[in-house]
Amino acid sequence: MASLGEDVTVVVRPEKLASYPRDLTLERPSGSGSITAPAKAVAELRDPVDVLWIATKTYQLQTALESVRVVPGCVLPLLNGVDHIAALRA
Repeated sequence: MASLGEDVTVVVRPEKLASYPRDLTLERPSGSGSITAPAKAVAELRDPVDVLWIATKTYQLQTALESVRVVPGCVLPLLNGVDHIAALRA
C-alpha cells in the first residue's frame, strides 16, 4: 500500500520503536524481487486509520489492542482460529 502512495503506520512494542526501520521490504511471493516502501512506526496508534491489520500472536492480542487509541474504519485480523473475534468486536 505504501508503494502506491498510501500512508502506512506500524504499531510496535515501545522497546522496539527506536530500532524499527523507516522502510519496510516485502518479498514478492513469486520470488521475482521485492517492494520497499516507507512506513511510520509508533508505539501507540492515535491517528485515525481506514484499516487496522492485526498481525500478532493470539496471546499478545490484548496488549496490542491496548496500544490502539482510535477506532479504525475496519479491522482485518490475520490470526489463527476464531477465539479473537469477540475481543476484536469489543
